[in-house]
Amino acid sequence: MPCDDNGVMTIDTLSPRFQMPAAEPTPVKPRQIAIVAKATSSCMDAPYGDPAWEIWSQSDSWRFIQDEHWHRWFELHDLDEGKKRWLPDFWIWLATDHGRPIYLRAPHPHVPHGIVYPRAEIVKRFGTYFNNSISLMLAIAINEIVPQGKFHVFGEGHRIALFGVDMACHGEGGTSEYAHQRPSCEFFLGIACGAGINIELPPQTDLLTCDRIYGLDSPNAMQNKYLARIKDLKNNVRAMEQQIDQLQVKRLTTAGALDNMHWVMQGVRDGFCDDGKDKPAEQPAQAAG
Repeated sequence: MPCDDNGVMTIDTLSPRFQMPAAEPTPVKPRQIAIVAKATSSCMDAPYGDPAWEIWSQSDSWRFIQDEHWHRWFELHDLDEGKKRWLPDFWIWLATDHGRPIYLRAPHPHVPHGIVYPRAEIVKRFGTYFNNSISLMLAIAINEIVPQGKFHVFGEGHRIALFGVDMACHGEGGTSEYAHQRPSCEFFLGIACGAGINIELPPQTDLLTCDRIYGLDSPNAMQNKYLARIKDLKNNVRAMEQQIDQLQVKRLTTAGALDNMHWVMQGVRDGFCDDGKDKPAEQPAQAAG
């Protein structure tokens, strides 16, 4: 039998009729996960009903996602504190066993079917830079697609898409709660990109965007974009002001009708029966004989 240079017989030196065919790699089914929050700019653009996608959502987004269209839910706020401000319908919804995972921060008797978020595993791998639910959802998605010890999944077709997650930093006074949450989201999107997961974001989001490529782009294009956006917003404000004026007229008309009804009711009390007919004239009392 043929041997190698050292006289040792190996698989490579065996006659072809003795060699085993190389094992075909097990095909990997790409994971496609859509993480959906409630920003109205894109929350309805998620691939609802597409069997190729998993829909993961959180908190009170149940108001617009049909029950058969989601696969995992995340309610990572304190349930007892949340009950004080949530709609009663959401509290009832949480108590319902939908036959799919609902992740909680801790076990709770109101949601006996809930699954406790794997905090220890996620923190051990990714650290503690979590200040919003979306980051926690991204972390668990990455952890499942790229298990610990596997460094990348380039070419395997895995996708994570975000919908309804604008993370716009502007608000009253130029700030909002998203100003400090956005960097954490972008951190985990970066981890996903580095691992070879395809990231898909709607054009409406502020995530992974900047006004221009520093040093390479002219600011004119973005300034024109911002000016166009300001013009649109001003037009929207004017349209809403017109609606307010119209509603104000309706309010005054309705208030006048209400005042008129009060006047009519006063007349009913003073001189008319409930059926609108004149009261019968009272008969004068007869003098005692």
